[in-house]
Amino acid sequence: FGAVDWSAHVYLNGRLLGHHIGGYDGFSFDVTSHLVGDELPKKETAEEETEGEKAATAISTTNEILVHVYDPSDDGHQPNGKQRLSAIDDCGGVTYTPSSGIWQTVWLEIVPDGDEERDDAHAHIADVHIDQSSTARVAVTVIAAYTMAGGLNGDAGGLTAKVEVMDNQDVIVSATELPGQVMNIPIPNAKLWSPSTPFLYDLRVTLLRDGQQREDGGTTRLGRAPKEDGSPVVLDIVLSYFGLRTFEASPPNPPSDATLRPTLNGRPIFLAGVLDQSFWPDGLYSAPTDEALAYDVKLVPQLGMNLIRLHQKINPERWYYHADRTGVIVFQDLPQKYGRATTNDTVPLFVKDMKAAIKGRGNHPSIVQWTIFNEQNCWEVFTEKPFDVPGMVELARSLDPARRLIDADSGGGANDLHVGDVDDVHTYPFPDNSHRPSMAQYSMVGEYGGLGILPMPEGTEWMPGKCYAYRQLKSSREYAAMYVGMAAQLEIMRDDEYLGLGAAVYTQTTDVECECDGLVNYDRSAKFTEEETEMIRRMNLRLTSWEYRDGGGGSTSGDASRAIY
Repeated sequence: FGAVDWSAHVYLNGRLLGHHIGGYDGFSFDVTSHLVGDELPKKETAEEETEGEKAATAISTTNEILVHVYDPSDDGHQPNGKQRLSAIDDCGGVTYTPSSGIWQTVWLEIVPDGDEERDDAHAHIADVHIDQSSTARVAVTVIAAYTMAGGLNGDAGGLTAKVEVMDNQDVIVSATELPGQVMNIPIPNAKLWSPSTPFLYDLRVTLLRDGQQREDGGTTRLGRAPKEDGSPVVLDIVLSYFGLRTFEASPPNPPSDATLRPTLNGRPIFLAGVLDQSFWPDGLYSAPTDEALAYDVKLVPQLGMNLIRLHQKINPERWYYHADRTGVIVFQDLPQKYGRATTNDTVPLFVKDMKAAIKGRGNHPSIVQWTIFNEQNCWEVFTEKPFDVPGMVELARSLDPARRLIDADSGGGANDLHVGDVDDVHTYPFPDNSHRPSMAQYSMVGEYGGLGILPMPEGTEWMPGKCYAYRQLKSSREYAAMYVGMAAQLEIMRDDEYLGLGAAVYTQTTDVECECDGLVNYDRSAKFTEEETEMIRRMNLRLTSWEYRDGGGGSTSGDASRAIY
């Protein structure tokens, strides 16, 4: 299961497989021993078997999966992001209709069926951890699952993990190690990941078993019959990818300019992007197609930006795949609890979700920063060590050492504690960071903007007459002009050595229900003419094509340098 919101009991043929709590992380169960029906007959040799036959699929009886879900939404204590029950009947401004139940993909996955001599023994690749926070090497840890009679008790001797790094299908380097051990693999002439060149290496991970004999005379080999030449047998293969990049906050020119700025691969970068709620009119949390997921990501560079702050939601893996491939930098919010139901009971549920999110999405090069809290009062119940606000920052760092930048609170009261790596303020509608950040943090306007055209053109409102925006404008031309003016303000704050603005996030990518302040409508149709869109794109390019210049200011290149306002 990709994700089920919120508490799921899963049954197969009336028997409980397991229980999972958490609305944003994936989980799975081994169904092998619970299937009913006749197995397909095995062939004499492996070559004669089809993939379906290898899975020993039941053919004479239907197997029934039942998923029972309980979701209190915002009546419960669990993190639920921007979902509100009240929005079902009354369009909720900056909160939206809740989802419930299965909202991400559900699939069956075939894993190796084990030792031919022992039907109760199995081994496969359970996980691959990738640390890609270097410009010269990748660290890979392969986790192998070895079970015997349903437990983790079996003899796992003889297992070897092989990792091959590929560039355009050509293996450029490989390494072998025991499962669970870190492989530090140097990458020759490394190609780095960035928004302008989002290069990704392919990764092939193979789990092998040797042909040694057990003391009782049997083979320790899992998988097919031993090879005559004694060479290792392939148990499982997993294909993946990674990108090499570093992301830090560092002074570009100390001591004359010691203001911290974001740096990507050792070079200062200005991050300009959008707040993305990732809601859809026909599926709420669920996108209608993979193309819809990709559309929202690709829209960002098309508009000249390089950043998405994914707001109060963890998206399906495919969304991050598109960000990795497209070269969009992601600041990832951890969904929190808002309002009256935020109590001490929220703390362990939030910590559980946080650990699952960082573990589940941590392999993506596009994610460079975690945002723990966002506005309002959730952080106020995190008072007891080790789960006070400073402790949560350190927990995030310990869970993901490869991502060194942690935003303690985007625009909320915990930001005033000055823990974490970001001084993150929200200012509506105009961006402002007139105070100098601490010397240990870089400066970010985590939200600004919220412009809307009201009244909206006929047919573009989710609920006619209910639209809300932070600043109401009369036409798309007025909207585009004010957006460009706000971006010009960001230029000034970016180029000021004292303020040194490092990132800015416009609210928002799309309209969402009655919050009508997106750059496109809720159904993703255009708000602007082609000319107005080009005005916005070129101004954004002025922001994102910036190069730090010693002595203050920045420089741009190409058509992005031409004045357009």
